Order: sequence, then structure tokens, then C-alpha cells
Amino acid sequence: MPDLPEIFHESACRENACWKNAWSLDDLARLARGSFIEQLGVRFVELGADWLTAELTIRPATAHAGVALALAEAIGTLASRMAVEARTHVVSGLDIKANHCRPVGVGETVQATARPLNLGRQTHEWEIRIQVAGDERLVCVARLTTAIKIRAGQGVRAAA
Repeated sequence: MPDLPEIFHESACRENACWKNAWSLDDLARLARGSFIEQLGVRFVELGADWLTAELTIRPATAHAGVALALAEAIGTLASRMAVEARTHVVSGLDIKANHCRPVGVGETVQATARPLNLGRQTHEWEIRIQVAGDERLVCVARLTTAIKIRAGQGVRAAA
């Protein structure tokens, strides 16, 4: 896998790099194949040292607030999976909270960016900001907690 781009700013990551799995955008698209993420039409578009961005074009069937939560959980959970050793740990959603700030119309494209707030051994906290593409105004902001568990048959190791 190629090295990830270097983008530095204050973050929860050690040494300005969160990812233990250097998956590419194409790898993420393959992981989503056949899943709810693909059915929604989510496309992964950017990957930085500590952030992941996906976009979704709103269709009549996806023009409601529940889709924002599904998008936030999908992108945050995949980002959390990238931040642990895939061979020894699994990730599952534990809790999600969101504030919806403004409506989005059919045909508009939203971008969701997940950034870590805390990467602990047993849980990760992610902030996912959803905005209309090219617009700074917030559509939704979500906070996702994921549980980090050791795979069956593995010895105890730190996830982060």
C-alpha cells in the first residue's frame, strides 16, 4: 500500500498518523461493496493522516435525517477500523449522537469528514462533520463512539 499523505494539525493521533491499516480509497470502496454503504451511494473521496472524507448525493429515497446518521456511522466506523491492527482487533459501533443543523435538498451532494477526538485501547471517539459540498455551513455534526475488541484467539495487545 502507498504511504498516506502528510497533513499535520492538532489531533488525537500519535506522530500525526492514525492509520494502522494503510487502505487506499479504492480499498475502502471494495470493503463497502455489497453493503448498506454502497446501497446509499457513499463514495470515499479523500484520506489524510487523521481524517477520512466521503460524499453522498441526496436522492428522494435518501432525503431524511436518518441518512446523515447512517453516513456518519459508516465513515466513522471505517475510520476506526483503519486505526487498529486489523489482524488482532475488531471494531463495532457503540454510540452515536447527532445534531442536525439545516436541511439538504434532493440533488445536493454532502461531504462527511471523520476525525478522531480520542483513540483509546477499548474505545474510539470520532467527530463527523457533514456539509454540502463546496459550502462551509454545517448540515449535521455527529459524535461516534466505537468499541475496540480483541479478536478471538488473540493475546492481549493495545489497539492504539
